[in-house]
Amino acid sequence: FGNQVVKNTAFRELYNEAQADGLDLIVLKGPVCSVCYNNPDYRLSSDFDIVVADSQRKKLDDFLSGRGFQQNKNAYFNHQSGLYIEVDTRLAEGEGIIREMAESAFDGFRERCVLIDSYKTLGYTDCFVYLVYHAFKHFVGSGFGIRQLADIGLFIRKFGQKIDYDNAEEMIVAMGIKTFYDNVIVCFNKYLSDNPILNVDEKAEYICSEEFVCDLLSAGVFGKSSEDRLHSANLVLNAVNKKQAGLLRTLFPSYNTMKSCLRAVMTKRKRSRRFLLPFFWIIRLFEYIINSIGKNKKVSPAKSIEIANSRIELMKKMNIIEQ
Repeated sequence: FGNQVVKNTAFRELYNEAQADGLDLIVLKGPVCSVCYNNPDYRLSSDFDIVVADSQRKKLDDFLSGRGFQQNKNAYFNHQSGLYIEVDTRLAEGEGIIREMAESAFDGFRERCVLIDSYKTLGYTDCFVYLVYHAFKHFVGSGFGIRQLADIGLFIRKFGQKIDYDNAEEMIVAMGIKTFYDNVIVCFNKYLSDNPILNVDEKAEYICSEEFVCDLLSAGVFGKSSEDRLHSANLVLNAVNKKQAGLLRTLFPSYNTMKSCLRAVMTKRKRSRRFLLPFFWIIRLFEYIINSIGKNKKVSPAKSIEIANSRIELMKKMNIIEQ
């Protein structure tokens, strides 16, 4: 708790300095969601997310490096304050269908921004839909935890009168995550609220509240409760992206999946790094074997497949993956 107080204070000071320096930053998730809790510092957050225009990206890089931040791709870390900041220039996340579904949904979001707790952030409707979309991205990966469920429900409770639900539902339907959204609302109503925040038909065939909550609790706070669950993520993502879902896809991911690892060991030259992919497959395979044998094994291939198959079956029941 004390560490979170320090981080929140440091981030607010940094944000104010950035604004004074002419940087136009849009703050996402953590600092915005925290105002929905009885005490904002009770919402623990490991990182802070901001969006900046392409035209100001270089200026932001210089601003953060001048204050002791070390950069790794789109992330910045300050050892002294403990702040970990992720920066992007748009809202679409992940890859494949997860990115595609949001490419146009948030069009014009910069013009609809508002101030929440003195932070510039997404408009209330955009912010609400983004929280649902972000939770979905995690759900079809290794899973999302109780905190994200609480974020969505408490945001509705705090700012519900300022959300355009007709527009929000249009965006959610357009992204293809309506059944996921309905399950989230049903679960919040059923397990985290004395009174329904929104009315959703609990008897709809795609509502899997008990199985959904079991998966949510198994995921831990951030969907990273075990190595087996993390290794199952590629199998689930491939199924959602309508690709072959099997152990080979987990051991030998595509270039797009592995490209962040390739960047980490290369310079900033722009030429393709695809030739490194087989080397990283070999390294990944050896790590997988080492972690799956011995008394202190961290991962079981069979368990990873079992978790993936169970989650894929749940998503079929929720109409996220075709039967």
